[in-house]
Amino acid sequence: MNSNYIITLITLLFSFSFAEIKAVTEDGKVVVLHNNGSWKFENPAEDAKFNLVEFIDARFEKHEKHFGREEKPFNAHVRGFFQFQNNADRKIVALQYKFSLVDAFDEVLYESIVKDNIIIKAGERNSLDSYYYWEDTFDNNDTYDKIINPVSSNNLRAKIKILMIAFDNGTKIKYN
Repeated sequence: MNSNYIITLITLLFSFSFAEIKAVTEDGKVVVLHNNGSWKFENPAEDAKFNLVEFIDARFEKHEKHFGREEKPFNAHVRGFFQFQNNADRKIVALQYKFSLVDAFDEVLYESIVKDNIIIKAGERNSLDSYYYWEDTFDNNDTYDKIINPVSSNNLRAKIKILMIAFDNGTKIKYN
C-alpha cells in the first residue's frame, strides 16, 4: 500500500515537471512552450496570422568606389538584399517592416522602418533583384562606417519585424 502511494506521488511529480508551459508575449498573445524547445500560439488564428510572411535571409555586399558604374551609387557603399517567403494563399503586393542591422554582439548599428512595394506570389519567395544601400558619405560615424567592418568579416545580420502586409485583393494585415 505504501509503495503504491509513493509510485503514484512520483508519477504525479514527473507529469507536472514535464508539462507544457504557457507564456504571454509583450503584446498579450498566449504561446505554449513545449519541452522540445518548440512553441505555438494557443489561439490557432494567431498562429496563422503570424506565419503569413516570414523573413528568410539577408545578404550584404561591399562595393568600392567606382565612377565607371552606369548608375548610382558611385562611391564606396554596402548593399543589403532581403528575402521573404509568402506563406499565404494570396499575392503580397507590399510589406511594411522594421529592420535592424546588428553586429556579432547583437549591437544595433542601424535601424529603419520600410514600406516596400514588393511582389511575392503565393507560396513563393521574392527575387533578390532590389537592394538597399548605405553609401560612404565621408562623415565620421555614418551608417557606412558602422557597418563596413561587420560586412567585411561576414558578421552583419538583419533582424526583421513585420509591421503590415498588403495583399493584391486590398486586404491589409497589421501586426502589433
